[in-house]
Amino acid sequence: MKLELEIPKDLYDRLIAESAKTGVSVDSFVQGAISEQLPPSSSSQTKNWMIHFGALKDLRPETERIQAIIDRESRTTLT
Repeated sequence: MKLELEIPKDLYDRLIAESAKTGVSVDSFVQGAISEQLPPSSSSQTKNWMIHFGALKDLRPETERIQAIIDRESRTTLT
């Protein structure tokens, strides 16, 4: 299905640059961005574990903090 959108030039320029940088077509890039923003539909083929795993993405800073503690303690134990 085709859709015509009007977006600001600066956003369009960023879209083109990011698409080129990642090597993904503009169509695929926009579809991916939209897909990330929309909640899964009930008819979606997304597996349940993927939905729940995606919910954990906000834990990344906490995971990095814990890993830093582990790394620091590992260095302290080795010396």
